[in-house]
Amino acid sequence: MTKRLFMATAVTLIGMLLATPGCSGGKSPGLSDIEIEIDGKPFAPHTGEVKVDIGAIPVGSTRTFNITVYNTGQGKILGLLNIVMDYSPQNQDEGPGAEDMGFYLRNLPSLPAEVAPTNEGTDTVPEFETFQVVFKRFDDVLPRSAVVTVLNDNSKDSDKQNLTITFGTRDCNPSLSAPSQVDFGQVQKETLRDINISNTGSCELIIDGFIFTGHTDYTLIAEETEYTADLSSEKVLFDPALVIPSNSSVTWQTRYSPDSGDPAQADLFVFATNDEEALDGRRIELLANTSGPCIKVTPSPVDFGGELIGQTAKIDVEIKSCGTGPLIISDIVLQRKDDEHPDWFDSSLDFSLGYDKLPGGVRPSNADPLEVGVNDSVQFTVQCTPDQQNPLDPVTGKPLKDEGVIQIDNNTFDAKLPIQTICFGVLEECPQPVILITEGEEVPPQTLLHLDGSQSEASSGAIVSYQWSLEQPDDNKFNLVPTYNFPDPTHEVNVAGTYTYCLDVCDAQFCSNDPECNTTACKKVVVVPDQAIHVELTWDTPADADPFDEGPDAGSDMDIHFTHPFATGPDIDLDGKPDPWFDLTYDCFWYNPVPGWESMSPNVEDDPSLDRDDTDGAGPENINLDIPKDGRVYKVGVHYWDDHGYGASFPTVRIWIYSEMKLEVSLKDEDINLIKGDMWEVAHIEWDSTATILPVKTESGGHKITHDYVNPAFEQISGGN
Repeated sequence: MTKRLFMATAVTLIGMLLATPGCSGGKSPGLSDIEIEIDGKPFAPHTGEVKVDIGAIPVGSTRTFNITVYNTGQGKILGLLNIVMDYSPQNQDEGPGAEDMGFYLRNLPSLPAEVAPTNEGTDTVPEFETFQVVFKRFDDVLPRSAVVTVLNDNSKDSDKQNLTITFGTRDCNPSLSAPSQVDFGQVQKETLRDINISNTGSCELIIDGFIFTGHTDYTLIAEETEYTADLSSEKVLFDPALVIPSNSSVTWQTRYSPDSGDPAQADLFVFATNDEEALDGRRIELLANTSGPCIKVTPSPVDFGGELIGQTAKIDVEIKSCGTGPLIISDIVLQRKDDEHPDWFDSSLDFSLGYDKLPGGVRPSNADPLEVGVNDSVQFTVQCTPDQQNPLDPVTGKPLKDEGVIQIDNNTFDAKLPIQTICFGVLEECPQPVILITEGEEVPPQTLLHLDGSQSEASSGAIVSYQWSLEQPDDNKFNLVPTYNFPDPTHEVNVAGTYTYCLDVCDAQFCSNDPECNTTACKKVVVVPDQAIHVELTWDTPADADPFDEGPDAGSDMDIHFTHPFATGPDIDLDGKPDPWFDLTYDCFWYNPVPGWESMSPNVEDDPSLDRDDTDGAGPENINLDIPKDGRVYKVGVHYWDDHGYGASFPTVRIWIYSEMKLEVSLKDEDINLIKGDMWEVAHIEWDSTATILPVKTESGGHKITHDYVNPAFEQISGGN
């Protein structure tokens, strides 16, 4: 039986087992878990005071802190019993407490109150409650403090049932202020943008350095020195440190020099030694080519295949405006080399263009450009009239094709976009296979591609058969569905790499792969992760004769684990430290595929997700994280959950950072296998604006593999080993 069939039992078991000291808890059924945000930022209890800069507040004025209480547990309502502040009256703006302490509570909810788990609220039980802590500035610089206690019946962690928040004052509080984002917009040439680094606090701000990481087309000009962004960038230190007086600023510049129109991102982290909120770096995100006009041409290239000599074939080409601003087209022209354009491609005379399907039916020009609204499209026609039979390449035996280049002048980065067109003459009229791929030719893993061969053209009658062929990465164990003979199959591309799809069709007279035709069509799709961190697990089980089959117990079942530094559990590997695996909150794995680790905001993608869990074969399993948090050390592990009788298996783990594979570890290359119940601690990812990946090794230099690894909360589910 698979782990999925044990889910109902698991829920009950884990709820009971979490009460035992060795088991870590999380968003499991039947538990409430209090979490606090202050002014929209998560608050970790028992981690010091919330500071107020009294020098930045005029005498008689106030500073208000907005407190939000959430319940991040599952299935159980959190009870708010009381909210109290030492020596301060509740729910009044003035009074002896405020006069004496400076701090007071305001806008408390009606207590006691109830808070439903996130996404489980109702009209009567909300998903959060709010209140305020107010500081009033008096005409002195006396130190003032207050402690707010939130009494609750939290069941996940009894230590949080008396959750305290300490507020205090200080005479001087420098504050680093900088834009959170600098968007260059649509960029076609080198462009400069200013970045103002300000100190809005009441005393001087000390900046000791920065980290500049991301796309290498970005350059930072700071303190009269230029720095290039780097994926593996280290902290740049100022010597001496940069000092910014109170209510002053410095201006740095960033330059973007694009080599393509693709979206480009970089991060600048500025570190201040005396601003607590900037000790770990204030992030400034740099963006380019993520907004503005965009052009998409379909099909591209325009491939006619073989066409009968002396006859004209036509293909309609669609131009789509795919950006956030209108697309302006100022010309559509077939390049032919002449005195005015000596650098143009000398397109074959077999090709010509037709403009009758464009709005107005005329060719666009600088004087009369064509505007295409966002998500709208227009069409023009490409024609091929072969004048002779094309000779065969002596090496490949395929026809040497006539080529042309269509140039589309427009207002995107690709201001003079070239589109290749291909055609060749044949003596016999042959069927023409046509491949369309709905999702495009560059996609992320876990994309389901929709292949369309139904637009193929017969030379005589109708298409009577289709035959697809596929070249794909070895670890992507997926076939075309439903068959390779279906006109419009789908295909799962779950492993990064290059995929090549070819199509042959037959009509009543010929097939496209007949020697007299040679009109086979092929297209490539590049699959590359687009997240900051992408972890991929695949495995090879020698006893599994058909890793392509699917269904219960159809193959072995390995699992990828990706943990947060807060993950804790029983010390099963006996290294003297709590293990992170199977923590129900801070381990992202099959039971906890979309954990909530960082910000409460649904708009901030700073939590990982298990995007694919494979239980019946060779994988892949994938975990993705868009916005890692600086200072975190994430751990990657592999657990052999169940071999389903297939025995030993060889896992491979690949880790991608910003679309670049940084680590690949294949145990098969070292002739090391895992057996049922094994836990392999693969690597640690130290994130500090970018990634340092450290493979985990034992003292003897081997891989850290723990046999018979069974977490108590899951023992009855897996049945032991």
